[in-house]
Amino acid sequence: MHLLLSAGLLATVLGALTQGEGLTRRQTETLNEAQNDWAKDTGTVSDFLSNAASFTGATLVAHATTALNAEKDELNHKAVLDAFFSGANANPLITTANNVLVGEGTFNVVVQRLQEFVDHGLTFTTDDTNTVVGIINEVRCNEVLPAIDQYFLATESVVNNGIQLLAVRPTNCPAGGLKKKSEL
Repeated sequence: MHLLLSAGLLATVLGALTQGEGLTRRQTETLNEAQNDWAKDTGTVSDFLSNAASFTGATLVAHATTALNAEKDELNHKAVLDAFFSGANANPLITTANNVLVGEGTFNVVVQRLQEFVDHGLTFTTDDTNTVVGIINEVRCNEVLPAIDQYFLATESVVNNGIQLLAVRPTNCPAGGLKKKSEL
């Protein structure tokens, strides 16, 4: 049985139970909300990638559009964490992860390929879908999601809520695509 809580409710509950060392209640809530919403967005994209081969035509495009919007929304949550972890709160995990996502352009590869589904998905064959999903998952499972895990690890280290989030993986990550955080 899975219990689903909205990210806002979860952040409120966690904020009431614990507050990070040296953080205001609002900072703790903001950081928790950012990471929880980011995790939710990674789940939306991973769900699409796990199931894309079962969609065709307009259904494929509709699901791809939802995934693309979630992927783009991830940047909003990243920005919240980037803002906190700059200056006096600098964290080497964030520096490394940001380099993977932005410096190496891996995040943009995922956005571009999801856009390909939106723009051309009406004419995609199952083979086309599987090819693009494979390209996305190669980058996303090996680079993007482990980098997001680093953001979550850094966030947990300051909010001290005892909950270590991991970015949600698609069920069809390639073999070896589940890098451990220590391998980044």
